[in-house]
Amino acid sequence: MLEELKEPDEQASNLPHSSNFAPLKPPTPDEWKSHRGTMRSQFPQGWAPPRRLSRDAMEGLRSLHAYDPATFSTPILAQKFHVSPEAVRRILRSKWQPTKDERARMVQREQKTRQEWIKQRRVEERMRDIAAQLEGDQRGEFKTVGAADQRDGSRRDWDRKRSGKVTGINRYDKLSLQ
Repeated sequence: MLEELKEPDEQASNLPHSSNFAPLKPPTPDEWKSHRGTMRSQFPQGWAPPRRLSRDAMEGLRSLHAYDPATFSTPILAQKFHVSPEAVRRILRSKWQPTKDERARMVQREQKTRQEWIKQRRVEERMRDIAAQLEGDQRGEFKTVGAADQRDGSRRDWDRKRSGKVTGINRYDKLSLQ
């Protein structure tokens, strides 16, 4: 009777423990393997698209494809949105949608970024105008009045317009002969 009890224990000790092995996964299909190899050869540093689309553009892309997949196929969408077909494939495959709070935060961040961009462009425009003024003063030929001066509406600007010495060369810059 003791021998009968020892036999199952010995049999159990000879079996490998299941915790020592990873769970068995089904093998990767050949198409996926070949696609993964292609992607690794095309993008050795990983996927980093040179041009990114906004969330609204991605939603538009998905809605066009959902409306008529035959007309709005991946190559056609890639051509129209000026991105790679791989980027379109990844966008169509993704299903993530932000929550209402996340969407509100993203809209605020986008508005803030846009305002900072506009402010930076105005600063750059003003710096170009100042540089052009300094360059003209050094040569002693003319004085440049740029778009930033036109917006400020100062009395000096008004006097310059009334004097008749200002001549326009395009919609941003005016030259006055001195």
